[in-house]
Amino acid sequence: MQGKNKVLIRYLEKNLLHLIKNNYSCLIFGPRQTGKTSLVSKIFTNLKQTINYPLQNPTVKIDLEANPGKIINQIEALDYSPYVFIDEAQKISI
Repeated sequence: MQGKNKVLIRYLEKNLLHLIKNNYSCLIFGPRQTGKTSLVSKIFTNLKQTINYPLQNPTVKIDLEANPGKIINQIEALDYSPYVFIDEAQKISI
């Protein structure tokens, strides 16, 4: 995370933790290279039962483009309700 964004990151971290605690979903928008993925990764390290779909990984991207319902099927097959992080969701084309 870049130094100039540290205050913003701390502010967003508190808000994201509040949303997670209350079982809300959220989207994080912002310019490139400002620490969005780093922020969520940091929060997810302290949570149990998480699933990460990094769509910048070509294998993951191709797999989900071929079977868009795969995320839903994988989550429904679990015996718990995970926290789900879909990184670079705009990269997928269905």
